Amino acid sequence: MPRHVGANSEVILRKPARASAAFVPHSDYRPDPSRSIFVSGQINQDLVYSLTPSIIRLQHENRSPITVYIDSPGGSILAAGSILRLLKSPARDSSSPCRLITVVTSLAASSAAILLAAGDYAIAFPDSLIHFHGTRTYRQDAITVEEAADVAKDLKASNEASAVSLARVRSRNFFFRFITLREGADAYRANNPKATTEKDCFVGMVSEKLTRWGREVIQKADRRNRRYDALSARMFKSPAIRKQLDLMEKGTPKPDYYRNLEAKMLAAIIAFEISSNKKNLLWTFERSGMAQVSDDFFLLTEYIGQHKNDWIEGFCEEWKDFILQDADKDAIEALPEEQRKSARVAKLAPVLLPLWLFFGSICHVLQEAENPLTPTDAFWLGLVDDIIGESLPTLRKIAEHSPRAS
Repeated sequence: MPRHVGANSEVILRKPARASAAFVPHSDYRPDPSRSIFVSGQINQDLVYSLTPSIIRLQHENRSPITVYIDSPGGSILAAGSILRLLKSPARDSSSPCRLITVVTSLAASSAAILLAAGDYAIAFPDSLIHFHGTRTYRQDAITVEEAADVAKDLKASNEASAVSLARVRSRNFFFRFITLREGADAYRANNPKATTEKDCFVGMVSEKLTRWGREVIQKADRRNRRYDALSARMFKSPAIRKQLDLMEKGTPKPDYYRNLEAKMLAAIIAFEISSNKKNLLWTFERSGMAQVSDDFFLLTEYIGQHKNDWIEGFCEEWKDFILQDADKDAIEALPEEQRKSARVAKLAPVLLPLWLFFGSICHVLQEAENPLTPTDAFWLGLVDDIIGESLPTLRKIAEHSPRAS
């Protein structure tokens, strides 16, 4: 579930001020070597021990942003999590954590890439490398079939958790890219008539800005996203499944609700797999079908979770001023107050939900195989906020040309 802008958010997310606005450097968006730590080399428990005194000292000095410089091939995801928790901890007399500015100077790979993306404002040096990949494990002792199955299950669960966490942390940045490119959608559509939706236009426009590495991520995410659509179309054709989903929306379901829904989902998936492979005479459930059924089941479960109204409403509230046309805003404001939220959701969900699902696909792809990215790739995919020395549409530029900058 993505984070939303709260009333006290320090992130300035609004339309740019006039060109005549004064420029004032904003400490929330600029690295500060005097309040910094350096994550270098392998990320392990020894690094946690060595950084802890510096982090605690910075936390106690004041609540100004902390800069985290990164040059690391990664290492333990648990150790990276420990460093992040220390950095995000509140002060004794304050519930607010220090804002984090993360900066990759040369390399951020594996858990170091996750640490970079976890920053409130993530910055890349030019020519640095950001490398995401799936969870790894190392075993020196012999293992049984049962143990191997458990290891595979654990690795898959870790990849899923990392993908969901990355999507939640970085979703706003991905949508900010959408907002900055949206004005050019009509021109792109004129030259690419197959791009019929806002998502198609945005993905196409972003792809043109990526290197081969970045385009490979987009292509793999597109295949995963198309499977989302195909599976969900099969699932929602089932009256039994639609009935179960309606029950979930109306209130607290009966104790056996989820079990019955899962059974109906599995039936729909099996029918989908048989239909998809009917021309492949060598295909069987035993050879590869059961593994695909398992993957599809979790894919559908994730898909249903993204359609829950509780966060869709908040998501639409966050982006309404950037997407709704003035005529739509006026029409919604003319409605009774109790109808406005649902009217905004009806108007915005068809635009925002496909983009959110596509970004979720990107985050899952990044947790599979090897995905090296340039700073430009990482920027346009929403994984970093700024590249030093590059002229790009960033929140820093908005904040530093705003009356609110300080």
